[in-house]
Amino acid sequence: MFRKKESEYLKQYFLSKKDLAHVTEVTVEFINEAVAYEAVPGASYTVKNSTSFSSFIFESSIEETSTEFFHKDIVVWVNRAKELYTQNKSFKATGQIVQDEFKKQYLNYISKHSSFSEEEKIAMYLNTKKHLKEGTYGVCVLDMGEAENIAAKQLAAYNLSLFTDDGQKPSFNTQEKAKYETLVQEYNKYTMPFAPWDYPNSSRKRLVDNLQKKLNEEV
Repeated sequence: MFRKKESEYLKQYFLSKKDLAHVTEVTVEFINEAVAYEAVPGASYTVKNSTSFSSFIFESSIEETSTEFFHKDIVVWVNRAKELYTQNKSFKATGQIVQDEFKKQYLNYISKHSSFSEEEKIAMYLNTKKHLKEGTYGVCVLDMGEAENIAAKQLAAYNLSLFTDDGQKPSFNTQEKAKYETLVQEYNKYTMPFAPWDYPNSSRKRLVDNLQKKLNEEV
């Protein structure tokens, strides 16, 4: 069973699939189909529980259950999928429209806010598309209702990593400290605090908290 801290984190930022269906007034089956056809990102977490039963007369048995959790902003995606599905009655067509919209918005943002080559931008998009399907961005993007927010988070983390040598930069001069704080502010605008179980391996710990602690010790 989850401890209180973990349960509170899920409650604050996520919805179970059943609750997501309730909030968006669709069925669980609709969400399953929408996810399968990539009209909606996949669940970010699956929580598994086991319950043991035993009695004097029968052997012990174990019942296992699992619950999928989606970032609360997936409500935006489900509502868009519902709108499109109402129009075309096809999950395949709905998924294609959503993916086309996402690709256009994502690449437009990357093009405006970076100097990556066309090949690099396409590679970023394909990698993003894969992780979107697997629910990755529900784990790390604070507001994932829009493609631009996902792209912004990626660039914020990239710029912070580049500036700090992936968190290994040994020291900062006065100008570098000011630049670093600006980059951290941009990162914080788009990035989740991270779940207690993910935080030790997160970019937040590596690029922000560890370095800020080091800077404070130097003062």
